[in-house]
Amino acid sequence: MADVGGAPAGRRNDFLSLLRARARRGILIEGALPHVDAQIFVEQLRLGRVLPTPIDAERPDDADVLIVVGRIPARLAEPLAWARARLTTPATVIAFDDPRTPNVYAMQRVTEVIAVDVMVQELPPRGETLQALRPLLGRRS
Repeated sequence: MADVGGAPAGRRNDFLSLLRARARRGILIEGALPHVDAQIFVEQLRLGRVLPTPIDAERPDDADVLIVVGRIPARLAEPLAWARARLTTPATVIAFDDPRTPNVYAMQRVTEVIAVDVMVQELPPRGETLQALRPLLGRRS
């Protein structure tokens, strides 16, 4: 392996492993989205343009941040609970919901399915709300 930045390859890999271990990783669960603005918000989350935590975990076991957007259809309640139980600890769960969304049969609020650390009652959230979330999503301590 080539020497990069003056550090031996082994030390560089150790440093990268440490950075990955301390970085937060997120996983996104998309519920029922009430309007186009919510869909755009979800796409921006996926692209990493909204929060400092990358939404790049492939499995809940690889994530310590769970982001849930929208109401939960009955068919997603059990997989959501399963995913929440498998997050690495300490985990943070953030849910985004629009309180103007009508209660529809077989749809649940996220808080009715799993414990949530932060419930954001705006969808899409305002810029100041997202700014307030940034410290919560910084590096692991």
